[in-house]
Amino acid sequence: MKDVLKKLQHVKIQNKSRLSEEDQRFCQIQQKLYDSTRNHFLSMFVDMETLHQQELSFYGRIQKYADRVYQQNLISMDKKKQTEVMEKVHNHFIKTIISFFNRKYGLAIQIHSYERYISLQDSTEPVLHNRISSLTEEEKQIYREEMKRCRKQKEENLYEVLFARIDYPLIVDDIFSYLGGFSFQEKVEQEIKKM
Repeated sequence: MKDVLKKLQHVKIQNKSRLSEEDQRFCQIQQKLYDSTRNHFLSMFVDMETLHQQELSFYGRIQKYADRVYQQNLISMDKKKQTEVMEKVHNHFIKTIISFFNRKYGLAIQIHSYERYISLQDSTEPVLHNRISSLTEEEKQIYREEMKRCRKQKEENLYEVLFARIDYPLIVDDIFSYLGGFSFQEKVEQEIKKM
């Protein structure tokens, strides 16, 4: 009995092996498209940072003349906007894969946001139950420290979203979790019976 248990512990089931060749090929193509799009934007953001620094340097050298002619900050390095772009890239990738399986097999798998596949730390701001003026100095200090921690965590989360990479097997794991151990065909039959 122990030998059987040992053998079962060493068996590794990969979701790739549960996908048909066609489904696996689709996922791999989507992964390549996602990776190239993601890499393109990341490269573009680096180039924008370089151009922004050049712009600031140029503006600093011609400031008297620039006040009348030159508009500063033509090239903006807004991390929040960059993060929004990457959120769209992540979400599109997830939606494309799940929608493919929903259409192909007549399933109703919920499409989750990228947060499900990227681990982000909680950045909830502390709740202030009274006016800040009614707090003691010690309570104010604690509140300020919590706000500082929260802002730092939000900044780290922006960075994490910006540079995160989602692998299609994570999404496929979700799909098989939805199937509850059934094959695609068995799940479709089960859902038809429920109707």
